[in-house]
Amino acid sequence: MTSYPPAQCCTVGFRHEGALQGKAIRITGGKHEAYLATPPPDKAKKFAILFLPDIMGIWKNSRLLSDEFASNGYLTLLLDTFNGDPLPVRAVVNDEVDIFKWLAGGSTGDNPHNEPAVDPIVLDAIKFLREEYGVKKLGAVGYCFGAKYLVRHWKWAKEQAFYQAIVWFDEHLRE
Repeated sequence: MTSYPPAQCCTVGFRHEGALQGKAIRITGGKHEAYLATPPPDKAKKFAILFLPDIMGIWKNSRLLSDEFASNGYLTLLLDTFNGDPLPVRAVVNDEVDIFKWLAGGSTGDNPHNEPAVDPIVLDAIKFLREEYGVKKLGAVGYCFGAKYLVRHWKWAKEQAFYQAIVWFDEHLRE
């Protein structure tokens, strides 16, 4: 999805195993759901990672990846960029959903997952990490859908150490 429209690659993956270590939280006065994974005190590096997930949002795999980043010393915020409306894993795997329709209006038709809807959520998360945790240096990972929003906020990276884990969106490279 990061280079081309959503395709079969969005529905392929593997399952991670393990016990969850982080916790579910709400940020921005309860407005957005997130998963916060904190590093052990002896490994804390005073840096954070903003995790922008794929279309399946906050689920066991993405939580376990967040926990792994935290175990290596990075406070990690896994953000619900879908306003409570990620695609269920089974719907993605079984090709039971029209991804373009979902992007345009969400599952209910009135909850879009486009730039005007997602950009403010990402900015709220950055503000949350800065204000609530005093984060001065923030890295980010974006998987599939999330990579687009990582690139869209790359301008913010001029003052930060921002890292993109997936490929670039062609249209955003030209901006």
